[in-house]
Amino acid sequence: MFCYTGDPEGDFERYSASQEALLLRLPVCTCCAEHIQQEMAVRIDGRWYCDGCLEDKKEFVDSD
Repeated sequence: MFCYTGDPEGDFERYSASQEALLLRLPVCTCCAEHIQQEMAVRIDGRWYCDGCLEDKKEFVDSD
């Protein structure tokens, strides 16, 4: 839990640093190189993909 003090700027810097540390622990999408911040993602052969990039990779399969 985050502790607030009488120093708003210091509080923000500490909070921002703690959020950045959490972000760096998340996997990075192979396609867009962004940290995946959603609850679930797909890992194929050790490579991570976010939902947005997976959606972009989908193609219609024509059975004709």
